[in-house]
Amino acid sequence: MNQQNNPSFPPVPLPVPGPRLPPAMTEQEAATLVARLTRVWGSSFVVHNQGRGEYLFESEIQPSISLRCGYQINLGPYGGLSFGLANWRYAPRDLRLIARANGEIFSEVCDWPFEPPFGLTISDLERELKPFAAQWLPFFLRNCWLSGCPIDASAHEKMEWIQGFTREEIEAWNLKM
Repeated sequence: MNQQNNPSFPPVPLPVPGPRLPPAMTEQEAATLVARLTRVWGSSFVVHNQGRGEYLFESEIQPSISLRCGYQINLGPYGGLSFGLANWRYAPRDLRLIARANGEIFSEVCDWPFEPPFGLTISDLERELKPFAAQWLPFFLRNCWLSGCPIDASAHEKMEWIQGFTREEIEAWNLKM
């Protein structure tokens, strides 16, 4: 008996394709990205080759403020280039602004398994997050977009953000207005 005509054989659903993973990054692509990050963020970067075409780029923007940029290929919809700006003033906990490869932006208090320092509570740190985000978010959004993260922004904002960059850089970086 044919499977189509037999009710004891339910139809088999076709597999749904998963999210497309970004390709592995080559050493040459990583070097090109470091040059771009250095130009955009105005800071030098330490490069960590994580293997399998994944990289971590780290920079100290100013004392207690650091940036991590990661290129990861096996994170499903979050794979690709992502950014984290952290305030380490309250180490071992930190306040962070995060931009994922899909353009999602959020802020958080990194919840390390330690007690908050200096007798602070998590609530104290969460109150500190708002002024940190207010101070750093415009800088963070601008530089994430210029670095290749698909940040939602108006054409007017993007026009302001490209000031000081050459036409050649904008074209090479494939920035879309």
